[in-house]
Amino acid sequence: MPVSDIFKQLKTQKVRSFLIKALAISLLFYQLIGAFSIAPVELDGIRIATGVTTINSHGIESSKEELYAYDVQAGTYLTILRIHQLTSVNPFTIFSILSTVGCLSFIFFGAQMVSYYTNSNFWVALVCILLFQEALVNAYYPNSNVFAAPFLIMSVYFLTQRVSNGNVLLSAMLLAFGVWMRIDSIMISLIFPLLLFRQTLAGFLRRSSLFALTFITVFITLSQLSNVELSNIFGLTQRHMEGTFGGKPMLGILGQVEIQSYLSFYSLVNIVMIGIGIIYLLRTNNLKLLSSCLVAILPLVCVYFGDLSSPKYLFYVLPFYAIFTASALKYLKGRPVLSSFVVFLWMSQYLFFGIQTTTNNGEFSGVEIGDFIVSPKAKNIQPYLLNTDDGKRMLSGKMLLPVAWYLKKLERNTRVKELEGIVSTYNTSRLDKKGLALDTHNDLMLLSLILSQKNIHLTNKEGNMHTYSNGDLELLVALND
Repeated sequence: MPVSDIFKQLKTQKVRSFLIKALAISLLFYQLIGAFSIAPVELDGIRIATGVTTINSHGIESSKEELYAYDVQAGTYLTILRIHQLTSVNPFTIFSILSTVGCLSFIFFGAQMVSYYTNSNFWVALVCILLFQEALVNAYYPNSNVFAAPFLIMSVYFLTQRVSNGNVLLSAMLLAFGVWMRIDSIMISLIFPLLLFRQTLAGFLRRSSLFALTFITVFITLSQLSNVELSNIFGLTQRHMEGTFGGKPMLGILGQVEIQSYLSFYSLVNIVMIGIGIIYLLRTNNLKLLSSCLVAILPLVCVYFGDLSSPKYLFYVLPFYAIFTASALKYLKGRPVLSSFVVFLWMSQYLFFGIQTTTNNGEFSGVEIGDFIVSPKAKNIQPYLLNTDDGKRMLSGKMLLPVAWYLKKLERNTRVKELEGIVSTYNTSRLDKKGLALDTHNDLMLLSLILSQKNIHLTNKEGNMHTYSNGDLELLVALND
């Protein structure tokens, strides 16, 4: 068959649809590699999992002071707890599996929303979301973001279809459940007045009142049933903001960590695509869609602008950015030069250069595909690391990122088994006054998870000395670093 005939076939709608579907499915399954192998990689995930074990043993009221930020993510704690009580499966395993399921649900409904708003094929919308590597990174480790995110996106999705009283009630209830899962998800709520406004002011006021009343009623009911103190929510939020901004203005100066986080979330190719998408919406006079996306995005960006210590904090608004990238594809149609530049930028970034802008972190480095083929070891393909409050986190921007996560998790599980072996050398009937020295905070974090699964919890901390106990028995742990 002549080459010209091959290109003619590639231009047919049927073939294009097949290729787009194949690309979307390939990207999805490839990026899911990082979700396999359950492993403790972030401090918050371990704190919540160990907290669930504590609640199960001692109840909420007697455990609240020991729990990590319970009042602002009570739904996450209690969802894991109920499933643990029904199945007896380890809370950390439940947390990890539900994080992956929640992330996939968020991506699916996000793609539906992008498809609806941009009049694009579902598979095109899915590709636009998966162009953001951070979309599936949140499925790689347990975190409460992905417990809230599916409820948020479904809340928005149902109002895009039809603004009936039933949909308004359902949307408000879904938003309440999302906020109950994690309180900072409330920051996308400014989009709802735009979604509720249809034709008449009277209808808007009626629907808005119904939405607000339903949301407040459901959220307060859930909070009361889960022993949440609403005053603590404001206190924890205030302390978080003080810790986040440290006295700096909300729109603070971007530092190295913030630049890395933003580049990790957006990537260079998406920054270009978002710009093109905004231009397309302006040229087509689609100001309602543009304003809706900006109203959803800007509150979160403004809050974290000066201190985005981790890309995950922008996860909720990812589908709204994908609306811009889907719009950009419409603009690129019939513009082969600009399209070629975008493809070149994507290949350059992900296959060769990455987006890392700092020097080597010592034991970790960003490397190329050739290095992986020659020596497929975890240490040879680690991207640069970002120091966050929850520990070190790999930055996006490499085609091999899912593989890097998978191998790093295997490495972490090897260390867990080593610590389990050390703990097992202590006869649990004679733990009293036994001591153990650890060299790193990561080891202490992993040890806490191991001991919580044996119903032995942290009961005292003085300097670098930690005391773990189950009431009768004690294990003293000294942290050397």
